[in-house]
Amino acid sequence: DAILLDVNLPDANGFDILARIRQHPALKSIPVIMLTAQANRQDVLRGIAGGADDYLTKPFENEILIRSIRAVLGW
Repeated sequence: DAILLDVNLPDANGFDILARIRQHPALKSIPVIMLTAQANRQDVLRGIAGGADDYLTKPFENEILIRSIRAVLGW
């Protein structure tokens, strides 16, 4: 229903994955929440501009994550 995506991955960059998701016909409508330690303004803006539906930074509170998931899913 939704994708939680980190920026810092062992073999890939989350921003690149986000771009591929947004270009893929079958995946582009799936909500993506970036959940990452990359918390500077430039990274947040890059994620949102790249098509992330929300951008949460670590450490995070569970209630904030749940609220974000509900919001992107329209619950």
